[in-house]
Amino acid sequence: MKIIHAVVLGGLIAVPAQAAEAIVKTDYLACNPERIFVRGEKIRQSGDPKALKAFSAGALISGTCVSLKSGVSVFTEGNGKGSGVVKVRPKGSYKTFFTSELAFQ
Repeated sequence: MKIIHAVVLGGLIAVPAQAAEAIVKTDYLACNPERIFVRGEKIRQSGDPKALKAFSAGALISGTCVSLKSGVSVFTEGNGKGSGVVKVRPKGSYKTFFTSELAFQ
């Protein structure tokens, strides 16, 4: 049994996860968990800049969100549950966040 676990663990370590590198084209908010990002998107789409500024400031201070600036390199690590939501990991970071596909267009 220990041999099987060692082989499986060795296989997981030997095969790197496939993550595509992408460059952020538009400044965007990225959050974890995904529901926080979805909440921010709803505020953004409502057209209330004052509420969006307050939400963003609180989310950035608390660390649940990061600001992705244009030109920053990130690794895409899959999709979120919602339509158009992408899971990313900023280069040099171990944490993943959820953001919009619009950040890369």
